[in-house]
Amino acid sequence: MRDITHWIRQCFASRGADTFRCPVSWLPRILVCLLILTPLVVFLQVHSHEFVLWDDPENVSENPYLQALSLEHLLVFWRAPYQQLYIPLTYTLWSLTAAVSRGTMAYSAASLHPQLFHSLNLLIHLASGLVVWRIVRLLLTRTIDEGPHTATRPTLTRVAWAAGGGALLFAIHPIQVEAVAWVTGLKDVLCGFLSFVAIWQYIEYASGSDQAVASGTRAPGNPWRSRLHFGLATGAFGLALLAKPTAVVVPVVAWVLDVWGWPQSWRKRMPAVLVWLGLAGLWSVFIHHV
Repeated sequence: MRDITHWIRQCFASRGADTFRCPVSWLPRILVCLLILTPLVVFLQVHSHEFVLWDDPENVSENPYLQALSLEHLLVFWRAPYQQLYIPLTYTLWSLTAAVSRGTMAYSAASLHPQLFHSLNLLIHLASGLVVWRIVRLLLTRTIDEGPHTATRPTLTRVAWAAGGGALLFAIHPIQVEAVAWVTGLKDVLCGFLSFVAIWQYIEYASGSDQAVASGTRAPGNPWRSRLHFGLATGAFGLALLAKPTAVVVPVVAWVLDVWGWPQSWRKRMPAVLVWLGLAGLWSVFIHHV
């Protein structure tokens, strides 16, 4: 009984920084399972849906450039807008999925099975939920580190559950239905996932940079770690632009989170945000004239 009491105190005590470590090492695994299984149960029925006779025939099911996978067909999507949208990464992913569909499904050469396309949307959406969980957890952990040491100060265990709840709300919110259940909605699901990855890695970059500024010293490897996070963030941002042009808002979101989470050091990272804003501006001009 004494051991159980000691374990509970370790989980929920808030006397200092060291007591913020809950010994329940399987808590992240539980949250990951919830964030995968719950949206999977909610959206599993889309797996058996058909193509929607709206934009799906023009973009996927009757797209002549998806009838066979070839370099020439892929370049069509990269050279100029198709169906008045320049989303080459999305069309490339559709092309690869179409090739897999024809290679694994017992259908005629002229047909595509919607099952794989709907499954792709769902899988990317599940991955987005996990990334959102990481983003919310990082931001909430930041508020704990900066907050006063009081008796009501939340523990990391509670923060993990709160972040999981926020990510779960995002994953099963009714506003997600259109993008997940509509094959052409891949452009939104894919752009959203890559944008979340960019923001996640930018927050990691901001966190590492802030720690270096606060300590006044840089341990070996810290600069390279920060550059790695920023490089991954920039790469994900570039891919998000190729998935859908609406990703141009990502630099603004990253800047707002930087100012809110790290008010003392965000100016140190302003050149990085300006690089992103410049890239977004150039992409907007390119899309307008392409």
